[in-house]
Formats: sequence, structure tokens, C-alpha cells
Amino acid sequence: MRSTIKAWKKRIGAIAAAGFFAFGTAAAPSWADTDAAGLSSEPVRVESIGMEMQVPESWVTLTQEMAEDDPVFTENHMDGASMIKNYQENGILIDSLNMENRVEFNVALSGKDENIIQLTQFSDEDVRIYAEGLTTPDTDNGLSFHDYEIYDHDQLRFIAGEAEIKSNGETMGTGQQYYTIVNGNRLCFQMVSFDGELSQEDRQMFRSMIDSVHFDSLQEAGALSIKEGTNPILEQFSAQYFLRNLIILLAAILIGYYGIGKIRKK
Repeated sequence: MRSTIKAWKKRIGAIAAAGFFAFGTAAAPSWADTDAAGLSSEPVRVESIGMEMQVPESWVTLTQEMAEDDPVFTENHMDGASMIKNYQENGILIDSLNMENRVEFNVALSGKDENIIQLTQFSDEDVRIYAEGLTTPDTDNGLSFHDYEIYDHDQLRFIAGEAEIKSNGETMGTGQQYYTIVNGNRLCFQMVSFDGELSQEDRQMFRSMIDSVHFDSLQEAGALSIKEGTNPILEQFSAQYFLRNLIILLAAILIGYYGIGKIRKK
């Protein structure tokens, strides 16, 4: 386990050195009040997974499915080809940046499953057991995940929690993550502030963004139990597997950390 984490830390370091340009249970309402939350009236769509959602109206929003010559890249002093390549390599589907306040939102695809189709396949008790296993202690290096809740959406179930990113004891970013499995896709929706705590306004907007998420369709899937630990189908439904995914997602967040700084200097 330690050797796996160490290997992923090396990957994070390589990404940071490259300086990429990219910059318990609650229920969701049926529809988010996007106007009140300052979100776009038109949703951003990701065709590859059949998903759409609202994003902040005034932020710079990019996706890996955009054309390399989209005007948004030149308007923000970015190289479209490099940005899209980096997004594809790191599984970033949507990236939305608040340059002024140094806040980033992104949706990352950390993996795919053939056997676990939906997080909703598991009972409330099993999801709580799983979420408890995700909670990590404060650390001087890496990502800590804590204070989780299970958040029910019209279509989905999320494990949501607080996140803090540190390097050599210095806090690089703080924010929130919402993790789910839908149609076999392991997705993490995250908003991180690189300049102090994530504001209450941003937190409320983030929840409205989560409420706006919509998938074209959901694959049918039967019930599963985390207690069937000897079943190889369920081996990936474990805290150890998700910790590896969190490290991958930390690498994705670092793209925003170094990218926002570079863009603001333009």
C-alpha cells in the first residue's frame, strides 16, 4: 500500500514540475435554482458520459471535448492543444476557473468499472462503512478527506466531504469533494480554493451545481453488498482503491494550482 502511494506521489511531483497551464444523509431538491446561485442558464455537456450540469456564469469554463481553436483559449492566454491534452491525460472532463479569487472546480473521471455500475447499488449502511474508510487523518503532505456526508440526488448518491491539500506542512488548497459511481464511471466533483478557505458563497454555489447534474440515462443494476468481501467483483469497492483515486485527483487539482498562478501573471 505504501509503495503504491509513494509511486503516485512521484507522479504528482512530475505533474507539478511540468507546470501545466490549466489552471449524516441529505436529499437534493428536484431542480437547482441556478439563477439565484449565479450559474449559467445553459448547461455544459460531456457527451462521452451523457452528462450535463450548470457551472458558474462568470468563471472560465473548459472541457476536454472543446475544439483546440476555441476562442476561450486565446482569450485567456492558453494553448488549446496543450490544455486538452493535459485534461485527457488526467481524466478532467470539465474545468471551471475563477481567476480573480483563485478557486477551481473540476469534474474528474478516475476510472471505470464493469461490475459496480451505480453507487446506489449499495445499502445506506454499506455506503457509510465505505465512507468511514475514506476518512484520512491530517497530513503534512498530500490530501486529507474528512467530515463526510451521504448526499442523495434525484439520480445519484454522493459521498461528500471536506478536503485539504498540503505540501511540506503548507496548505495549498482547501475545499470539498463529491464522489460517486454512475454508469460504471468513477467521478469526483471538486471545488478547491487556493487562497484561503472556500467561502460560504462558493460552498452554496457548489451544492447548486451538484443539484444541477443530470445524466441522459442510468444503467440498470442489481443490489450489491460490501460484506461480500471475498467476491472479486467487490474488491475495487474499498477504501484502499479510493485512496489511490484521491491521489490521482490530487494530481488533477495541482494542474489548477499551478495553472491559475500562471494565467494570472499574464
